[in-house]
Amino acid sequence: MRIPARFYLAIVMVLLVLAACQPPYHRVETGGTDRILARLDKNATVLIMTPKDAVGEKQTYKSSGEAVARVIDTSMSRYARLVDVSPTPYVSYDQLKDTITKNSYGYIVVPTILKWQPKDDWYWPVNEVSVKVSVLDALTGAEISSNILKGKGTVEADYNPISIYPAGPVQLLGQPVDEYMDLLYR
Repeated sequence: MRIPARFYLAIVMVLLVLAACQPPYHRVETGGTDRILARLDKNATVLIMTPKDAVGEKQTYKSSGEAVARVIDTSMSRYARLVDVSPTPYVSYDQLKDTITKNSYGYIVVPTILKWQPKDDWYWPVNEVSVKVSVLDALTGAEISSNILKGKGTVEADYNPISIYPAGPVQLLGQPVDEYMDLLYR
């Protein structure tokens, strides 16, 4: 019995549809007290450190660190009383003690860009981003939560009907950051 070529084509199409239905982002818990359902206090002020710019094989992605800090700032500002963004990358907790005391910060957010892969091609995957976000208790330096937030673009997820340009890594980061902040502040 011979199976028609249309049958194989139908199977391939079903597999492509199933692959496209998977969420273009996800969150991976990497540490902290997140397992015991730690929640952040909405009255505590937050200091977000600006991560170092992403470095690819051929180039440094200028202002990618600032863009990541802005995405986190926008999301946390929905909950926290006051959110500040530090223009400098995180070096150590000890170097921040004076700043923490002076401004009465409750939390320090330390993002680290792990992967920043914008694509210029017209085929998918269009973009990919991966950022580790650690939330520290400003008084003790203890890690409250640490997660890796990932976003991966697809043709369906990245192309906006109003624009002919694909969404970049920053746009892919918005939804996972929002969901992570919802979890931390719920």
